[in-house]
Amino acid sequence: MNKRIKELAEQVIGFEAKSKSLTFSVSELERLANLVRQDEREACAKLCEIYSLVGNLAGLCATAIRSRGNHEST
Repeated sequence: MNKRIKELAEQVIGFEAKSKSLTFSVSELERLANLVRQDEREACAKLCEIYSLVGNLAGLCATAIRSRGNHEST
């Protein structure tokens, strides 16, 4: 399991996973999916900010990526 995904999964279940397999309820799985999407948006937005030295276009891109989570249905 990807280290970051494992960290997010442990955040959902509330304890450190010692096993390679985890069982989730539907609501926990939905929460994990939301955390993964949020984490990915933030990673993309940070890349845009790095390139914002070129101009404000990258900064606008970062803002747009971060705002996507505010418009998605959960």
